[in-house]
Amino acid sequence: MTNARPTAAPADRPWLTAGLLGLLTFLVFLPAVRCGFVDWDDDVYVTDNPLVLGGLTAEGVRGAFTSVVFHNWAPLTILSYQLDTTLFGRDPWGFHLTNVVIHAVSAGLLASVLFRMTGRMAASLLAATLFAIHIRCGSNRSSGFPSERTCCASCSSCSRSWPTTATPAIPAGSAIWPSPPRCSRVCWPSRRS
Repeated sequence: MTNARPTAAPADRPWLTAGLLGLLTFLVFLPAVRCGFVDWDDDVYVTDNPLVLGGLTAEGVRGAFTSVVFHNWAPLTILSYQLDTTLFGRDPWGFHLTNVVIHAVSAGLLASVLFRMTGRMAASLLAATLFAIHIRCGSNRSSGFPSERTCCASCSSCSRSWPTTATPAIPAGSAIWPSPPRCSRVCWPSRRS
């Protein structure tokens, strides 16, 4: 008789599966830190916004709650940008790193929450993986589940540093993208709005 312990199935440890999805998402999107800002609305929200460029200060916090930027009242977004400026300076890599971390954590949390709601690990992991690798133009960080701008045709600064395609990193990507798309060579996630 052997004393071998049975190994736990992924459904027995959903936090481990969710964590692995978050880690994979982080690694796939990490090259985005080499990208620059885009000519979409980064100037309005970040690069030309004195409220953000001043960093996280008492005056900046007050301004985040009392100012409208680009027709939006988004104090959490502005506070986040201020914190990025304070921690990383004005270079885009820090803003992108924040996006990558938030997106990876969101993907892992989504897998965990869906599993708790449904009890179906495979379906939950599939849905969360599709969220993790989605191509979407437009975002809103303050929405709760930020879906960073992942398809920014206006970002040309990544073409020299981004791999030709990111789809081989996630096998499920080939089911969504039959051939390497142009979007996989641009800044994604490029910024929060």
